[in-house]
Amino acid sequence: MTVRVFVGFFGLARALDRTIDSIEQHVFAPLLAENIEIVRAAHLNCPSVVHAPRSGETMVRYTRPDLSRLKLDALTLEEQSDERVADYIARIMKIPQYWEADEDGNMRRNVIHQMNSLKGLYTLLSGMDPQSFNAIILLRPDLRYIDPLPIRKFMAQIDPSVRLSTGKMHPLGQALRRGLRGPVDLITPDWHQWNGLNDRIAIATPQAAAAYLNRIDLLDDYAATHTHFQSEHLLKFAIERAGLKNAGTWVRANRVRTTGEEEGRDTDRKQPWLSAISRPIRIGLQI
Repeated sequence: MTVRVFVGFFGLARALDRTIDSIEQHVFAPLLAENIEIVRAAHLNCPSVVHAPRSGETMVRYTRPDLSRLKLDALTLEEQSDERVADYIARIMKIPQYWEADEDGNMRRNVIHQMNSLKGLYTLLSGMDPQSFNAIILLRPDLRYIDPLPIRKFMAQIDPSVRLSTGKMHPLGQALRRGLRGPVDLITPDWHQWNGLNDRIAIATPQAAAAYLNRIDLLDDYAATHTHFQSEHLLKFAIERAGLKNAGTWVRANRVRTTGEEEGRDTDRKQPWLSAISRPIRIGLQI
């Protein structure tokens, strides 16, 4: 049986020239090594400038990158403008930003643009028979992926019925990959969660991908039960609302800004000694 995986990119393709090598080596290569059929798609925002002073990007001119190395099967490029998402912006401005001042609303507007891109990616996915995929991987193209995707572990967690052509293990090994919680609907990083769910990387079932990609539609419901906004909190809200089960992954990725600066403050945090020692083993065995 052919194993099919959808790999979707969303948001801004800023600094793709600095992240594409890691995408090829740590995302595509592990899938191809298992003879997995990859369907690649992207919905990308195209602003005239990138304005995110918090990350050191102040009115930086945006230049569309060369996307050829992503080898996309489907692509939507959307002009980024506040007018296109004015209704969503009006909704999110009613909820103060969690933990940080956002007096001009720029942080929340940028989140809306990213979530609108997620919804655009769902439009592409929904036209490709989502149920035909064994797993759906959702990624940002402006991240440098530090660890290779442990696809054997992911498949054991998302679709245990899959039998990959390589990397077969004793049932005990597969049980270790699957984890104590058994099969799950969604896998997100176990770092930078902010009491929610990290929204930079996701591996999902088709049902979980729909909840993940369309969470912008839950802003009103979220506002009715939360006093402040945080993107990680909204993702957790959407997954819990859908009754889905989430598991964490140790896969790391750093944001790379339009300026070329790589932000490693989240992944460079000091880890518990046991996690630091066991990481090479977990990477090698995909457990």
